[in-house]
This record gives sequence, structure tokens and C-alpha cells, in this order.
Amino acid sequence: MPNGFRTRYFSVEKAGPIAYECMKRCGEGVLAALFKSSFYVRFGQNFVCIGTSAMGMGPLNAASSATEKMDWQASGLHRGDPVYIYDGVIRVGHLLCLDTSYALCWQPPPPPEGWTRHTLSAGLANLNCLLRELEPQEGLVRLLPGALRSVIEPELDLAAIPYARLQQWLKKIMRGEGAVAEGGLAGVEYLLGLGPGLTPSGDDLIAGVLVVLNMLGNKQGVVQMRHMLDQHLDKRTGPLSAAHLEMAALGMAAEAVHEALAALVCGTLSGQRETLASLSRIGHSSGWDVLVGMVITLNAWLDAEPLNLSRSGTAAMPGNSWGRKDCTRWVNPAIR
Repeated sequence: MPNGFRTRYFSVEKAGPIAYECMKRCGEGVLAALFKSSFYVRFGQNFVCIGTSAMGMGPLNAASSATEKMDWQASGLHRGDPVYIYDGVIRVGHLLCLDTSYALCWQPPPPPEGWTRHTLSAGLANLNCLLRELEPQEGLVRLLPGALRSVIEPELDLAAIPYARLQQWLKKIMRGEGAVAEGGLAGVEYLLGLGPGLTPSGDDLIAGVLVVLNMLGNKQGVVQMRHMLDQHLDKRTGPLSAAHLEMAALGMAAEAVHEALAALVCGTLSGQRETLASLSRIGHSSGWDVLVGMVITLNAWLDAEPLNLSRSGTAAMPGNSWGRKDCTRWVNPAIR
């Protein structure tokens, strides 16, 4: 074996819908990014993130039978290694084989039910207290009330203007002022690519906005946001982050994101504490950055509260809108 490494054999235990469909097709790809606990494989414009048995689920994620102790970076794998899928087996270079025959397909949960304006308000108040307690120090979460901020933070300063414009646009779109809001996203594109890493903080923030817009059934907001992304995505951010944003445009995100959103709108302090812990483990600051997008979108919904309540005072829930029939180019090529 190359460099003295032995070939390892694992199975894929479960996978998100996009990863699942990709794995069921024959094809060639490349190892695009490599981390200690996971790695990304690229098949054309599609990405699959493969990890250990401890990996949280998401639309692009696939959890294998490898134990949590597995270190992919020390396994002999390298970025650029060829990847082949044939007859239900993924082969990564000469050192890794993954059997997908018995993989289960994870699906994002349906939107939370039974929440009201009052439970959401309680959830946001809880969040302010938890941010003061947890004191997250990375990413754009420090733009939120309750979070601590240092004196000199260039990333936050660069985000300030597009962040304010995004908040203004959200308030208009929640009030149903679609025609007015159409041009309100001008300048918001400067959030794209803002921050370090494969999924920059600004991209993750926008993903959080899209997930909540989908949950609320605000199709006009989703369409306008997609239009902005169509114009700027390829120029301002990388292909892997673009893949995650495409999933968010369909209302799909990491399992921890969906759980944190449900706890937030339902206003349960114990649930919020638990889901924030899971959210904080996504990437370097990705979970926190997604939270920012969710919070500002929900705050905009609250500001437009008279338009968003049913007669009983319960949040009007139009149902899960992450189905793909309205998504045109935003449908993942792997599942067309």
C-alpha cells in the first residue's frame, strides 16, 4: 500500500437526501477537502461530506461506521485523491472503501408546530441571556443583542452596512411590501464570502435567513434572495459554500440547525441550551453565524406581527416549503 497505509473498509450508515442520491449513482469525483473528522467529495457540482458515526446529519452529509476516534487526515488520504462510485461502493484513492448498500436516508424534519408570537418572544429573550452566559467569540454572532464585542473587530465592521440593509429588506418583505423590497437586497451581496473558511460567516448568515423564510412559507422572500444569489454567488464565494446555500434556499440545513430553530420558536430554555451546544460545534463559527440569520428573520416577522397571526393568535404556518418543484436551477443536478 502507498506510504505503508492499509486500505480501510467501512459502511455508510445514513445520509442526507442529496448525499444519498449522489451515492446511489455511478460516477467519478475527487476528494475536495479533508479534515480530521470528515472530508468532502466533489462529483461535478455536487458535494458529499463523509464523516464518522458521530457525524450530525444534513442534506449533504453521510455518516459512516468509522468510530469517532477516526482521523481522516492521518489515514493517508489527500486532497485531490480520485473517488469512484460503482455498484454501491465508494472508493477513495487506494486507501478507503465505503459500502453504501444499507445506508438509510435522513430527511430534514417538518417545520415546528404549535409555536406562537409569545413562545417566539420568550425564545429570543432566552437567547439573549444564553449569549451573555456562553460568550461566543467567533463569527458574526456578536452582532446580536446579548453577545459581547471587542473594540476592534474588522469583520464585524465590514458586515455592518450589508447586515443593516438585509434587516431593512426583511422588515419590508415580512410586511408584504414585495415591490418595494425588490431592490432592497442591493449591497447585501457583500456578505457573501465575508470571513474565513470554506463556508464564510456571511454565507452562513444568509443560509440562516433562507431556512427561516422557507419555514415561514415566505416564497416572495425566498425568490428574491435566490435572484440575488444567482447574480453574485459564483463571483463572491466558493463552490462548497454555494452548495450549502443552495440547500438553504430549499429550506434544508444541518440537523442541529433545524433543532435549534424549533427550540427557539417554541421558547423552551432547556431545549435552547442543549441545541445551542450542538449548533456551536458546526464548523469554526458556522453554527453561530447561521443563528444570526435565523434570529434577524424571526425578529422581522415579529415586527410585522399583525400580518402574521391567525385569529387564534398562533403563528400562521403554511407548511414545509423545502419541496423542490419551484426551484428551477436551484434543484441539485444529482436529483433531477
